[in-house]
Amino acid sequence: MSNNRIEDEIDIIEFIGQLWQKRLFIALFVMISSIGAILYSIFAMPIYKVEATILPLGSSSAGVNLGGLGALVGMMGGSGGSSGSKDFLALLETRKIAESIVEQYQLENILIPLKDDMKKISDEQSVFLASDILKNLMTFTNDLKKDTIVISVEYKDLDLAHKLVTWYIDALQNAINTYSLSIDKNSRVFIQKQLKYNQIALLELGKELSSFYQSSVVSTTKSTLDVPIVMDVNPLESSDKRIVHTVKDVPQQIYLQYLTVKKNLMQEINGLLMNRYEIAKIEESKDELSFTVIDPPQKPLYPFKPNKKLIVLVTFASSFVMAIFIVFFFNYIRSMRSVLHEKMNKVQ
Repeated sequence: MSNNRIEDEIDIIEFIGQLWQKRLFIALFVMISSIGAILYSIFAMPIYKVEATILPLGSSSAGVNLGGLGALVGMMGGSGGSSGSKDFLALLETRKIAESIVEQYQLENILIPLKDDMKKISDEQSVFLASDILKNLMTFTNDLKKDTIVISVEYKDLDLAHKLVTWYIDALQNAINTYSLSIDKNSRVFIQKQLKYNQIALLELGKELSSFYQSSVVSTTKSTLDVPIVMDVNPLESSDKRIVHTVKDVPQQIYLQYLTVKKNLMQEINGLLMNRYEIAKIEESKDELSFTVIDPPQKPLYPFKPNKKLIVLVTFASSFVMAIFIVFFFNYIRSMRSVLHEKMNKVQ
């Protein structure tokens, strides 16, 4: 045991001696590597990172249904089906939003590199290619704990990076406002149309009843008339599209009762539709798709890349280790050569 310990101590002392002999090489190697790292960090193109944080409102944690957004994501080429931040995240990653930004701000002239072969592509191909480049530049991160989404971009142009994040937030809001059709909104729109048709029909019926009072002397025994019955429910359609069935020889008194009953019925329907319309508006407000920007995009004071301090420190440490490895490697080769020469001399 003592002999092995002595040999280990001798080996360590020998290694330290080898490093001391090559201290000039190690110092030069580390210095040249560090100078190269410093020059690279100085002349490397700076990359800026701009990010913003949005908070989806009415998420699943609040007990609100976001099924309308899931349908919207499917319409725009995304993979919907979940709720909360995941739906907004899927919507941000759709090609539709990227294409809308490229077309609105003509980013194909900025994002696509100027090459001779690029000049031959069509406008549609350039928009498609620029949309792919834009999607690769953008990063969307979902914080599951906070239920927030971080929209970020890393780009060499600080002003354009700031604009891209801002444009993505605007495009997300425009997409929701333009394409989002929830079940409650469809119900509200349908009831609103029916209410409009019923009010128009009610006014037309009032005019017809007033005209009948002014032009006719009501009799139960004499004076009959033909009553056209319109079979459609939309009074705004043209007369050639309506289905009309005429009931002939209707006594005036019966016709008057018919108009009165119809007016009362339409008034009741109008009241029911008004109540249902107000309920639909309340339900739609619960299912409204929206978000708020809790951390707006800001221009950073310093580039995100390159990290000059980190590059120099990592280069210094790695070059020092590499220099030690090179010294040991060449010493090992010399020792192997000396052993080989000794064996050859003994053989001779």
